Amino acid sequence: MVRLLVDSGLEPQWFVVDAKEQQHRLSAKDRERFGVIAIGRFSDRHLSWGRGAALSRLTGDLDEVPAIISAASRAAREAFRGVECSALRKAAADAETMARGIGVKPASGYRPDLDPLSVSLSAGGISLHDGAIPVRRLGQGTRRLLAMAMQADGARPDGVTLVDEVEAALEPHRLRQLLRFLRRSASKPVAQVDAKPADHAGGHRGSTHLIMTSHSPVAIQELETNELAIVRRSADGTVAIHTLAPDLRDVLRAVPEAFLSARVIVCEGKTEIGVLRALDRAWDETTGSSFAYRGVALVDGGGSNAARRAETLALAGFPTLLVRDSDQPCTPDDKALCAAGVRVLQWEGGVAIEERAFADLPWAAVVQALQIVLEERTAEQVRSAIASRLKIPDNALDLNPARWPQAAAEQSLRVALGKAAKESKPGWFKRVDLGERFGDVIVANLASIPQSGLAQTIGAVKSEVHRDA
Repeated sequence: MVRLLVDSGLEPQWFVVDAKEQQHRLSAKDRERFGVIAIGRFSDRHLSWGRGAALSRLTGDLDEVPAIISAASRAAREAFRGVECSALRKAAADAETMARGIGVKPASGYRPDLDPLSVSLSAGGISLHDGAIPVRRLGQGTRRLLAMAMQADGARPDGVTLVDEVEAALEPHRLRQLLRFLRRSASKPVAQVDAKPADHAGGHRGSTHLIMTSHSPVAIQELETNELAIVRRSADGTVAIHTLAPDLRDVLRAVPEAFLSARVIVCEGKTEIGVLRALDRAWDETTGSSFAYRGVALVDGGGSNAARRAETLALAGFPTLLVRDSDQPCTPDDKALCAAGVRVLQWEGGVAIEERAFADLPWAAVVQALQIVLEERTAEQVRSAIASRLKIPDNALDLNPARWPQAAAEQSLRVALGKAAKESKPGWFKRVDLGERFGDVIVANLASIPQSGLAQTIGAVKSEVHRDA
């Protein structure tokens, strides 16, 4: 067993513990024999020929380098002496006068010159350049990619390579390329999501073990289920590592952000996503507890796929809430979802969210919601959609929705509005931004309809989000 001790001075000490519980100190040289390297961290040092740098390993014998640098240093000093700078020479002369006045006698006279100790006389003084530009002055992503490539090249075939937060400073397209490169560099790569590098490499001698951590949905999308493990820490500090089943692949591609959360709310579609985003903002302002604070991710269920997606996430160990319409049966059904550990909340009355909202909101709020729709469609299109469902001529309704109750019963109007909102192609609020604005209208009016089915279900969602995980 290997034991790491960190005392109050924060100095790490490594030991091998034998069968008799005797500790034997592991030196840095001993640890090197394990073949563990951490790539991509402190990338700048690998862009010069310093001690332990990847460039130094690529170069091999550096015995002649100190002499070359010493010669370069002497040449720089000679060049400096040939440059006239009256201000520097006057300051040196003044300093000499002051020295003599206090009893210090210069041996040869003071003059400005380069300090040889300020110029590195080691291989670390040479850095990689792109033309005339030092590579360490390029962008952080470029530096990190190059350093990773050089470090990976020097990894031992039977060693362990660690990469912490592989996505740092990289655009998505560069991250995808890096992951493909790292996958090729190891015969059996293993990645860990949202964890620190662990010591359970596994595998067999002769293959390079690659352990990465990531908080990036892009990284998760690029990897396969057998290359990922979810690392969770419980309240008592216990850390557990969960592998992913192959049937999670589709969910992995569709909603990778779900795998980075502590809890998941699967929404049937984009309308629900938008409404819950609006609710999240409102609850954050009133309670100081946002979805982010609670570790909750909103997942687009993809309509008819929502129930299956929720079941799959729950079986993978994620506490999962499904918020869905009640106008159509789902597969798997609520009983099967409950058995899988999914908490299901649906809108009361066998309706979709649009129908529930238009049935329960005050009429003034209904008109506010219609103003959002009228920014995307003409008044004639909206009026026609309602008139056709009421089976009345279009011109029986005013172009101003506020006056519609004068031409038809309000209850009939509400039913027609709900059906038009969900059935129109595309649906009135079936975009996240439109759903969010619809949600703002709902949030502003919830207090006035506390006993409605809309308010009751939203209250249940809030309780679920704010309960202790």
